[in-house]
Amino acid sequence: MTEEKKIVIDWYKNVRGIDVKPEDVFVVWQCKTIQNKKWIMSTNVEDHLLFELTYNGDKKEFYLDVYNKIDKVVIEGIELKEKRSKE
Repeated sequence: MTEEKKIVIDWYKNVRGIDVKPEDVFVVWQCKTIQNKKWIMSTNVEDHLLFELTYNGDKKEFYLDVYNKIDKVVIEGIELKEKRSKE
């Protein structure tokens, strides 16, 4: 099990008293910049929480932010304009 999954699983156990299996934790998005890393993670738990996990490579420490989705809004009538290459 990866460290980032373990952090989310431990949060559920310690804060919510819920046992979450590693296969129920998944990465939505991740990136690495120099020695730092960031993950957006979620689970199959029905609370719809999102976890933002940041690793500070300089200090060798993780930071965990927990978010709750409160709304989903559909926005219509706006078209995404792609950047044009300069030729």
